[in-house]
Amino acid sequence: MPDEIRRRRRILDARTRELARGGRSAPAAPRGTAQLLVETGGTVFGVPLAATRGVTPAGAVAPLPGTHPAVVGIAHQAGRFVGVIDLSAALALPAAERAGFLVLLRSEPPVALAVEAVRGTATPEAVAEAGRAVGDGARAGGSAGGAVAGHARLDGPAGGAVTLLDLPALTAPLFPLPLAFPKGVTS
Repeated sequence: MPDEIRRRRRILDARTRELARGGRSAPAAPRGTAQLLVETGGTVFGVPLAATRGVTPAGAVAPLPGTHPAVVGIAHQAGRFVGVIDLSAALALPAAERAGFLVLLRSEPPVALAVEAVRGTATPEAVAEAGRAVGDGARAGGSAGGAVAGHARLDGPAGGAVTLLDLPALTAPLFPLPLAFPKGVTS
């Protein structure tokens, strides 16, 4: 029993030191956080899989005047009206050729990300925290103010890198009220 108490004390001490440093030692998306890999503006992004409701081919989107330029309109998906965010515009990346898919998010109110392509799912290994450059010299987060949670390396034969998104930070400047996401979706 004394070994168990010492082990718990070591864990508690390590956590206390981490919190005292501002919790910055933890990677943005630790190994084991599944990501939906999407491509837009020539960059591959990771959307936390737990934050997605589904993926559907992009259909008709009705314009919604008076909104942020990245909010391209509303679409009718799965019996609900969904706000549609152009991911390229939200991140100040080069305009997408065309939105091929809508990634439906688990948010209230419901929103979807318009992306060019969906590459699949992966559990990437985080290699850098937020604040690094993305795309063609664009600042991390672009006009969305810090929407990049970090960067990760993809294992396997395809390899490569992925930019991890912080969905609450991405959507905050786009809507007058914050969206509600499932617990644990923040960076």
